[in-house]
Amino acid sequence: MLKQWGLSNDIRTTTGTTISLPISFLNSAYIGLVTICRGNSLSQGVLSSYISNLTTTNFYLYFDKTGDNTTNKIYWFVIGK
Repeated sequence: MLKQWGLSNDIRTTTGTTISLPISFLNSAYIGLVTICRGNSLSQGVLSSYISNLTTTNFYLYFDKTGDNTTNKIYWFVIGK
């Protein structure tokens, strides 16, 4: 079992970004978890972030926020084998 984690660059709300894993999983990726880094941002609205297309080498990271088109960094954690 291999665990990997990181912090994304700023992601704009209407787009996402591809995250390349530092080490490729040999067999499969099992699960990916994310949480939003709010930092000093006190903006209002509903924030959400999620992963799609998790593979052995990368995944796509999305960030959504109601109200405006700001950016945020996202902490991510994935487990695979």
